[in-house]
Amino acid sequence: METVECTPSPTCLAESLRSVGYSMETAIADIIDNSISAQATAIDIFHDFLDEEPVLAILDNGHGMNRGELIEAMRPGGHGPLDARQAHDLGRFGLGLKTASFSQCRKLTVISRRNGMEPVGACWDLDRLHGAWQLSLLEPDDIQNTPFSQYTPSTCGTLVIWEKLDRITANKSSKKSYKDLFLEQMASSASHIGLVFHRFIEKEYDCHKVSFRINKIPVTPLDPYFSQHDSTQKLQQEDISLHGSTIAVKPYIIPHYSKLDGSARDALQKMGGANASQGVYVYRNNRLLARGGWLKLKSCKKEAYSLARVSIDIPNCHDDLWNLDIKKSSVSLPELVRAEIDTILERILERSIRTYTSKGQKLAEKKLALWVRLQGNKGASYALDRSHPLLDAFSRTLDDESRKRFDGILRLIEKGIPWEAIYNDRMGNNIEHMTPHSDDNRCEHEQSLIAMLRRQGVPEDKIRQISTALDIRCEQDK
Repeated sequence: METVECTPSPTCLAESLRSVGYSMETAIADIIDNSISAQATAIDIFHDFLDEEPVLAILDNGHGMNRGELIEAMRPGGHGPLDARQAHDLGRFGLGLKTASFSQCRKLTVISRRNGMEPVGACWDLDRLHGAWQLSLLEPDDIQNTPFSQYTPSTCGTLVIWEKLDRITANKSSKKSYKDLFLEQMASSASHIGLVFHRFIEKEYDCHKVSFRINKIPVTPLDPYFSQHDSTQKLQQEDISLHGSTIAVKPYIIPHYSKLDGSARDALQKMGGANASQGVYVYRNNRLLARGGWLKLKSCKKEAYSLARVSIDIPNCHDDLWNLDIKKSSVSLPELVRAEIDTILERILERSIRTYTSKGQKLAEKKLALWVRLQGNKGASYALDRSHPLLDAFSRTLDDESRKRFDGILRLIEKGIPWEAIYNDRMGNNIEHMTPHSDDNRCEHEQSLIAMLRRQGVPEDKIRQISTALDIRCEQDK
């Protein structure tokens, strides 16, 4: 049998590698994986505009590389998925540095330094491949002339530099400038890093600690479980054995939104809101791979599940079983553990429903809600509370005929609630918890309501409760 060498075209293959599907956030996270695997304890991201073009650099203080190690690291597919890896290694396919970088830029430069050695550098420029995988090795003068060269590690570490960033685009209707889009992506990357690597930042997790900064501003961790909050319910961890390794499953019930302070609410918003962020969080060596959703064990996200979170820790020797993708951003649940994990999820979801329903009922009682929840044989429904002091006081100002018309209007309001639209907006975290109406005449309307309550003899303490419940701030003087 005759064989022939079929070397892929460097230009075609490189362009194909650019379309794997990385976003700016996931691409940066893939570079950070290499830094953490190199035992870095400090990672800095720098970005700037040179001649109106964005440039980005990622610097770590890991153990660095010598010349041979750098060449191997720059080789596409240098360390494959079938190779044995150290327990702390966050790598997968041996393509991350190249595919993540090429997904965002056309020029990749890496400068690295091992302890006691001179820095070494190498560069891939997709515009200069010319049909051959010819890696450019940098001379000392080349290193000095590279953007962000002032951050070249003085002792040990690695500096990754992206130039010719040509994947910053927007939809046709966007009026944002190229610069604004890039800065938005960097802001989004800060939140992504804070969530994906939150265990490396927070003290309570058992892994080596890493500090992250973007243009010298510290990255804040985003803990999806609010594990330091007094109201978080930390349930019993359950371990599942798979092929001689252990999968750790830890359920949480996060606090109801009403119990979160301003900073915690901001953190929840950055994670997409309670509904969007409910579900399973899969970690590999403390690095978050997949977040939210129920791994196809549940058909959809539900409001009553919004407080449920489950962390699942998997070892890096089972990547094939979990179908870990090249971006390390999605996994599939192995059939061998599906039933056990489904049983755990059923228990946590029952707990979430009880907590959510109980809290909702307490809030309704506490806040003199205008709406009441009615439980019937076919499910729950909602109606305006005719005995609410505000509605009752207004009703008593009307004659019998007008009171009937008023009740008819209330029934039309109850009947016309757009349940499906509200549900869709709620699930998409697209609800603004403020009145959509103008504040121009707000005080006039509110003072009129307070005056009406007083005319009807409603006690002052009850009026204060109504004002708090309905966010009435312009009370009329007595």
